[in-house]
Amino acid sequence: MGRAAAWRGTLALAIVGAIAATSGSARGDRVAPAAGRQVVQVEIDGRAIPVVALVPPGAAPERGWPVVVSLHGQSVDGTRECDHNWRAQAGVVIACPTEASAPWRGTWGERVVLETVRALLQRWTLDPDRVFLSGASTGGIGAWRYAVRRPDRFAGVVPRAGMPPLWTDAVLSNLLGLGTYIVHGAHDVQIRPDADRLAAERLHELGGRVVLRELDGAHSAFPGESAAIAAWMLRQKRNAAPARFSYALSRNLGEPPDRVHWIGMGGRSGLPLALEARVDREAGTIDVDLREGWVERLTVLLDERLVDTARTVVVRVGGVEKYRGTPARNDDLRRRLVADSGDASVGFDREVTIDLGVPESAVERARPETRAERRRSQRVRRLHRRPRRRR
Repeated sequence: MGRAAAWRGTLALAIVGAIAATSGSARGDRVAPAAGRQVVQVEIDGRAIPVVALVPPGAAPERGWPVVVSLHGQSVDGTRECDHNWRAQAGVVIACPTEASAPWRGTWGERVVLETVRALLQRWTLDPDRVFLSGASTGGIGAWRYAVRRPDRFAGVVPRAGMPPLWTDAVLSNLLGLGTYIVHGAHDVQIRPDADRLAAERLHELGGRVVLRELDGAHSAFPGESAAIAAWMLRQKRNAAPARFSYALSRNLGEPPDRVHWIGMGGRSGLPLALEARVDREAGTIDVDLREGWVERLTVLLDERLVDTARTVVVRVGGVEKYRGTPARNDDLRRRLVADSGDASVGFDREVTIDLGVPESAVERARPETRAERRRSQRVRRLHRRPRRRR
């Protein structure tokens, strides 16, 4: 949990446009945003990140509006991303942050995305289980990257004219719990559609919910697709506490985040990383298997959605029992998680921390690739090596 706290600074949300409650009522400190085009400022460590937001008309649903955070391409900004690459659609808030250096490949860009989500969830009546990530061109590359790294935060990802990061099937499987809607021009020579085609094919074969829209055009965000994307978003919903999930990171994707779903990762780690986590509510057991790599510390977050908190629970790591007991309720934990994410629906109020230590060898030997995996990896690398110009 400490990795998030280490980089998270004071965040404030200032309204530049006229933001007022309309027909909706305030819910705690949140209010229904006024319809139309709004501009807000998200402050991170003293830096003001402007966010253009397009708010649909009418009263918000009971759970709040769905929202998509959309990342701009190189040499443009959030204003162009919202005003030119989208058409305002009833039922979905479109929020476009501006970061001049277009850093959608690194940790700062991930901070901008997550803090934008946090700030908007804290201020406005938005549905925390219908938060989406999108982007065009280099923003589409960022949307792929951050959705793979943080699949627990989003209900779906909509990369447009982008490209997924280098991946294995294990990494691509991070997206199996959310919807993926890929848009690309069939004649795009700046960022060729080949990698998107291959990722869509593999996601489908792995059992993912994926849509590939390869349109007749070149390098474009295809704003005419907005209505179809919005309709698709309204059919998606995040599972905030899945009974089982897998998660993997390759070295090119950076260090593990502080938390994915209900597993926290702390201390040092070894990449590539692949883990599987599952709960058997009837038996009261939680199993975490590290298939590849290592982490120094695991934290298992629990609540009534996952286990009967009145009964003994058993946590096993790699089949070895590491904990047996009844975790005490910790309301401070829940308050901290809500503050970190802006998601008032977070229910985790119990935790079990397991120190695994650091293996003698800091570098774990990766599982040998099968011949089919090696061919697929080589094909993906060839696609990424093709020269391209980015907008």
